[in-house]
Amino acid sequence: MCSAEEQAILDYLATNAQSFFSAREVCRRAGGKEKWDENQRWAMPILARLLARGLIEADSAGHYRLSQREL
Repeated sequence: MCSAEEQAILDYLATNAQSFFSAREVCRRAGGKEKWDENQRWAMPILARLLARGLIEADSAGHYRLSQREL
């Protein structure tokens, strides 16, 4: 079961499941303007948690996308 924030990130990454997105872009776009204005790094611990659970994957540059095993 995913939290609302986790689901928001997964939904954003699903907009283009084959592409990698920078952590900054995920922070800017997945949570909306209010969340970005409150904390520009809000998604960083959530991305780490999703990565550890195998729901997303990262490339060598530290960009994220949905795990291709899930597709």
